[in-house]
Amino acid sequence: MGRLDKLYKTDVPHRAKLVYIYLHDRMDKERKAWPGLNTIASHLSLSRSTVKRAVKGELCLNSGLRGGSF
Repeated sequence: MGRLDKLYKTDVPHRAKLVYIYLHDRMDKERKAWPGLNTIASHLSLSRSTVKRAVKGELCLNSGLRGGSF
């Protein structure tokens, strides 16, 4: 598992974990990811609202889960 072990052990909802992993997978060399909400929703088969909630939650929890800059 490695880099995401900390994420797996958190109490974060599974949809938020999925979005976090998606963003982590798409980071560039500067550790930034910029896909649009609609793109994320489409690729993960989630609603745009669910993705927005997950991203908002990631920003709130980022200090404990920080793997990159989202």
